[in-house]
Amino acid sequence: MKQRFQQSDLEQIAGHLADIHQLVSDRLIPEASRAHWRRAEIEAMLGIRSWLDDKINRIGKEQRNSPFKASQKSSRQSSSQSIPIEEETD
Repeated sequence: MKQRFQQSDLEQIAGHLADIHQLVSDRLIPEASRAHWRRAEIEAMLGIRSWLDDKINRIGKEQRNSPFKASQKSSRQSSSQSIPIEEETD
Protein backbone atom coordinates (compact mmCIF):
# COMPACT_ATOMS: atom_id res chain seq x y z
CA MET A 1 0.00 0.00 0.00
CA LYS A 2 1.38 3.37 -1.01
CA GLN A 3 1.18 6.14 1.52
CA ARG A 4 1.07 9.73 0.34
CA PHE A 5 2.65 12.41 2.45
CA GLN A 6 1.24 15.87 2.74
CA GLN A 7 3.53 18.89 2.35
CA SER A 8 3.24 19.65 6.08
CA ASP A 9 4.34 16.07 6.90
CA LEU A 10 7.42 16.45 4.71
CA GLU A 11 8.22 19.81 6.30
CA GLN A 12 7.96 18.22 9.75
CA ILE A 13 10.26 15.38 8.72
CA ALA A 14 12.76 17.88 7.28
CA GLY A 15 12.63 19.84 10.54
CA HIS A 16 13.34 16.71 12.58
CA LEU A 17 16.23 15.76 10.30
CA ALA A 18 17.69 19.26 10.70
CA ASP A 19 17.42 18.91 14.49
CA ILE A 20 19.16 15.52 14.39
CA HIS A 21 21.90 16.95 12.16
CA GLN A 22 22.42 19.82 14.61
CA LEU A 23 22.63 17.46 17.60
CA VAL A 24 25.15 15.20 15.88
CA SER A 25 27.21 18.17 14.70
CA ASP A 26 27.24 19.72 18.17
CA ARG A 27 28.46 16.50 19.76
CA LEU A 28 30.94 15.27 17.17
CA ILE A 29 32.44 18.39 15.60
CA PRO A 30 34.47 20.76 17.80
CA GLU A 31 33.29 24.38 17.95
CA ALA A 32 36.56 25.60 16.44
CA SER A 33 35.98 23.39 13.40
CA ARG A 34 32.40 24.59 12.99
CA ALA A 35 33.57 28.21 13.21
CA HIS A 36 36.25 27.50 10.60
CA TRP A 37 33.67 26.00 8.21
CA ARG A 38 31.33 28.97 8.70
CA ARG A 39 34.15 31.39 7.85
CA ALA A 40 35.12 29.28 4.83
CA GLU A 41 31.51 29.30 3.63
CA ILE A 42 31.38 33.09 3.98
CA GLU A 43 34.64 33.45 2.03
CA ALA A 44 33.28 31.24 -0.75
CA MET A 45 30.13 33.34 -1.00
CA LEU A 46 32.16 36.56 -1.00
CA GLY A 47 34.23 35.13 -3.86
CA ILE A 48 31.07 34.40 -5.83
CA ARG A 49 29.80 37.92 -5.09
CA SER A 50 33.07 39.40 -6.31
CA TRP A 51 32.89 37.37 -9.53
CA LEU A 52 29.29 38.45 -10.12
CA ASP A 53 30.12 42.12 -9.45
CA ASP A 54 32.97 41.94 -11.97
CA LYS A 55 30.75 40.28 -14.58
CA ILE A 56 28.00 42.90 -14.04
CA ASN A 57 30.55 45.72 -14.41
CA ARG A 58 31.94 44.21 -17.63
CA ILE A 59 28.46 43.88 -19.12
CA GLY A 60 27.74 47.49 -18.14
CA LYS A 61 30.93 48.68 -19.85
CA GLU A 62 30.07 46.69 -22.98
CA GLN A 63 26.63 48.29 -23.09
CA ARG A 64 28.05 51.80 -22.64
CA ASN A 65 30.58 51.21 -25.43
CA SER A 66 28.12 49.53 -27.78
CA PRO A 67 27.52 51.26 -31.14
CA PHE A 68 23.85 50.33 -30.76
CA LYS A 69 23.37 52.09 -27.42
CA ALA A 70 21.38 54.93 -28.98
CA SER A 71 18.73 52.48 -30.12
CA GLN A 72 18.73 50.50 -26.89
CA LYS A 73 16.30 51.57 -24.21
CA SER A 74 16.70 50.30 -20.69
CA SER A 75 14.39 51.12 -17.82
CA ARG A 76 16.89 49.70 -15.35
CA GLN A 77 19.94 51.75 -14.48
CA SER A 78 23.14 49.97 -13.58
CA SER A 79 24.47 50.91 -10.19
CA SER A 80 26.85 49.23 -7.84
CA GLN A 81 27.04 49.84 -4.16
CA SER A 82 29.20 48.66 -1.33
CA ILE A 83 27.57 46.30 1.09
CA PRO A 84 29.13 46.28 4.55
CA ILE A 85 30.07 42.84 5.86
CA GLU A 86 29.85 42.22 9.58
CA GLU A 87 32.48 39.91 10.98
CA GLU A 88 31.15 36.94 12.90
CA THR A 89 32.45 36.82 16.44
CA ASP A 90 32.99 33.49 18.13
